[in-house]
Amino acid sequence: MNLGKIEQAGAPQAIYARPASAFVARFLGLSNLLNGEVLYQEGLPVLQTAIGDLPAESIPEGTPPGKVTVLIHPDGVQLDSRLPCHLAGRLVKKSFRGQHLPGCGRRARDRPDV
Repeated sequence: MNLGKIEQAGAPQAIYARPASAFVARFLGLSNLLNGEVLYQEGLPVLQTAIGDLPAESIPEGTPPGKVTVLIHPDGVQLDSRLPCHLAGRLVKKSFRGQHLPGCGRRARDRPDV
């Protein structure tokens, strides 16, 4: 709920997987939000962001070109430079949280933390 209005209703797994708004994502504690833009090149979707082009397989079919907010789930990130979408950078901070090890990284070409 946001100011007395239901932002999104549904199964918890569905809301976590696809929050309907940045408010819902932040409410769930998900803060890896980026501005992006959906473009079509040769009929195929491309998701452009400040950190580079991201895989577009998660873009729902029929999504019109334009500006979007992109959520990167921490549990959806893999540390493997052999994958088609990867960023070069270094780990600048980490903290132990049981099974999870949250970290803060910096892209190789940037100064601010990502």
